[in-house]
Amino acid sequence: MELTMKQKGIITLIGGFMLELVTGTAFLWGQFNVYITSYFRQKDDSGLELSVGGAIFPVMMASLALGIPMGIKGIKFFGSARLCCIFCSFFAALSVFVASYTQKFWQFVLIYGVVHGIAQGAVYFIPIYMGYLFFPTNKGMVSGIVTCGFALTSFAFGMIFFAIVNPNGLVQIQDSDGFSYFQGPSVQVAKNVPESLRKLSYMYVCIAFFSSLLILYHPNQIGEEEKRLKLELKNKQEEKKILESNLSRLQQRDEQSIPKPEQINTEKVENQQNEMSSVRKSIQLFNKTIGIVDLEQQVIKKKIELTQKQEKQQSYRIILPHQNIQNDKEIQQYNQLFQNKMYSNTNEKKNYNENEQSVNYENNSLLRVVSKDIKVMDLNKRIVSIVQNQNDDRAQDKPQHTNELVQDSSIDHISKINDDINQKENQVQDELQSFFSLEMEIERLNKLGAPSVLVAFKQPQLYVSFLLGILAIGFGVLINGNYKSIAKDYGFTNDSYQTLVGSLGGIANGFSRPLWASLLDKFTFKHVLNVILGIQIVCIFTMRLTSTSQIFFIIWVFITHMTMGAVLGMWPVLSAQLNGVKVGSQLFGLYWFGFSMATMIQFLIVLGLKKSIGFDNIYYIYAVQAIISVLIIQFYPFKVNWSKYYMIKQKKMELPTLNDNQFKEIQQKS
Repeated sequence: MELTMKQKGIITLIGGFMLELVTGTAFLWGQFNVYITSYFRQKDDSGLELSVGGAIFPVMMASLALGIPMGIKGIKFFGSARLCCIFCSFFAALSVFVASYTQKFWQFVLIYGVVHGIAQGAVYFIPIYMGYLFFPTNKGMVSGIVTCGFALTSFAFGMIFFAIVNPNGLVQIQDSDGFSYFQGPSVQVAKNVPESLRKLSYMYVCIAFFSSLLILYHPNQIGEEEKRLKLELKNKQEEKKILESNLSRLQQRDEQSIPKPEQINTEKVENQQNEMSSVRKSIQLFNKTIGIVDLEQQVIKKKIELTQKQEKQQSYRIILPHQNIQNDKEIQQYNQLFQNKMYSNTNEKKNYNENEQSVNYENNSLLRVVSKDIKVMDLNKRIVSIVQNQNDDRAQDKPQHTNELVQDSSIDHISKINDDINQKENQVQDELQSFFSLEMEIERLNKLGAPSVLVAFKQPQLYVSFLLGILAIGFGVLINGNYKSIAKDYGFTNDSYQTLVGSLGGIANGFSRPLWASLLDKFTFKHVLNVILGIQIVCIFTMRLTSTSQIFFIIWVFITHMTMGAVLGMWPVLSAQLNGVKVGSQLFGLYWFGFSMATMIQFLIVLGLKKSIGFDNIYYIYAVQAIISVLIIQFYPFKVNWSKYYMIKQKKMELPTLNDNQFKEIQQKS
């Protein structure tokens, strides 16, 4: 029995959730840091500090962002999302295995932080992208479910790693730099790190392979349209070869059927002429058929070129802003050509320029005209009603007297008004229909999102949303990367307790994503993010009070991870809502660079200010960030009118044909 598209989509979401469980190891670094740093301290890097070890977190986030566009390209390269996931996830697990044999910390950063991060990024967005194809109207649900697995990695594998690396629950020993490490009596924990990493890599391979098998094929995935067009082109080429072969045989037959002078027989001339006529008609038919096939091939080639251009625009690359200059020049040339050749009449030029300046102004003007016409129509109806009533009253008062001239004049006047009203009603109905058709077309074009990455990069909304992501996630990545150090400062030094805190934070990070992201299918992005930022601000100002209770500390870390997971779960949806699914999927890698910048900022803040002002005062820096985020949400408009770009593009496509026709008419007149 063949599965429906919905059933395939559900299976793909399950596979994506499981696959993200082994992809989200970047969030494990908050738990891994002390173990990895302790391991390299007892090797050759004895001066390595815990704060320096935290540098891997932003490196992994940046590497993950770098790998995201490679995943979509990999689907086209392998021809299958499933094969791409298997290859990339196996490579990610292999990098963990190789990293366990490194002897220097910088080698570990290169392999585990960079190579492993890129491989993770290549896998990360593939399940989300495939889920969007199966459930185009439930982007929040798709993003939430898939990224939930990404966040739960720190819970699942954090507990597993702790059980492998520190089965006896040995405690850390404080060092002269103010941090605590596994050294002295607990140095055995540090020595268990390489073998523990290898065991994790075995688990990664098994889970990733099984979950990748659940990522199912979708006919609209990238590269499939080009495949279909190329196959159609190949079939047309074969059809053309067959037709040309048949045509060649008919031409040879035609040549052979022409008799030589010595072979002419007057009795057979008429039959031979009929036969030659039939052959030549067949030749003409074949020539016409070949011409049709040639035209079909040209159409298919144009479709292939268009598909390649669209997929090139959908590739996950960050295009520098200065590359937009050439596109601006082309638009300027088009506008000049349009004005010079199409609108020789001054009034027409004025109308064209006014219409192109703003689609919204046109809609509002049309609505005002329609409203005015409706009022005039109602007024005319009232006049007709009054005149008719007056005539009826006069007829009742003076039935014995009739003035034909006055009566005819009154009837003509009423008839004229009725004709005007009917004409106005038809005009208003036409204008209303035109207005609603235009509104529907604008809404349809806006849902398509950005026509290309190039156009999306011109919009300030992209950069404001990029900045907003950095600010909104800042406090979450601070707690995620330093909760163990904060716990030690508050006196909570037990390693099993710290592992529990990280695991519960992972649960909050994971399960909050489908919850908050699915709300975007019902509520606006601004409303949902305002609630999240409100919760975050309360946590920031009360975090220092949790130093008196381990229970309160766990709860506050749990809530903070929930806000971080909400932001990470909402941003794929924001990218798709702001730029469309195709371009938005491509640009999501840019947002991940923003998240990596947030992790780097917190790393630099902790490295430079922790010893001087402590974590309690660092919180206020992130309070300012959260307040700025609220102000951006309240006062900045994020909606982009994409319809005007599609309308300009349509006019640009129509312009050459119109110009050619106009030039021909001018030549004929001259």
